[in-house]
Amino acid sequence: MTHEPGEPSAHFAPLPEPVRSRVVAYAAERLGELAAGDVPPALRRMAHFTPSKRARLAGVALAAAVDADAVFRNHVAQSVRAVLPDLVNSLEAGTPPAAADPYDVAAVAYLLRTPGWAALVATAAAEAERSSQPALAREPGPTTRSARRTDDAVASAREERDKYREQAVAATAKLDDVRRSLRSATDAQRAAETALAAALGERDAIRSTAEKSAAKSSAEARRLKARLADVEAQLEQVRRAGKDARGNDDVRLWLLLESLTNAAAGLR
Repeated sequence: MTHEPGEPSAHFAPLPEPVRSRVVAYAAERLGELAAGDVPPALRRMAHFTPSKRARLAGVALAAAVDADAVFRNHVAQSVRAVLPDLVNSLEAGTPPAAADPYDVAAVAYLLRTPGWAALVATAAAEAERSSQPALAREPGPTTRSARRTDDAVASAREERDKYREQAVAATAKLDDVRRSLRSATDAQRAAETALAAALGERDAIRSTAEKSAAKSSAEARRLKARLADVEAQLEQVRRAGKDARGNDDVRLWLLLESLTNAAAGLR
């Protein structure tokens, strides 16, 4: 257990419950603001709780950490300085305000270890004892304790409900993002399908035009080929006719020459 030199031990007397509850509340609030390395090992498991849940479920551990760990207590004291600067200044000056709540005064003095803090805690303890005397006859019975346990259970259930509600809201937001992404992807797919259909239609039109052009060209080629065959046949006929004509001329010429020869012989 760590204490500053010369200071009384916190175990000179137990803290009165009103003082202890305030110390625990300050510590629970400060715990969530610390870096991971500054959190006492015994409190790390509950650092992610809400302040009210830390105070309710880990009050004993928080009080023990404030008492035993001077570094953690100083962290809590710094928070108190920011929240209650006037009270802190008065205590450090050795003049606690007379009108202040004695439990607040004792809790702050205990955390800051201001001059005379032990006496202020003892005064608060005496005040708590006086306040509790008339209430002894009204000590809560089993029914009241059961009702308090029920209230605690309801409060815990509400915190769990709020936590799950926050998780549900986050999940809903994430689902909305996924839906938007899916809708965008669907729109892009539909646009791509439309473009593909248009491209396929254009391809089919080009293919049909090409096939028609090929068929027309083939028919024209066949027609020209037939025409060429006709022309070649006609040319062959002309050639044959010319050949026959030349043969007849040669025969007539030969007969004429023969007649002339015979005539010349007769003249001789």
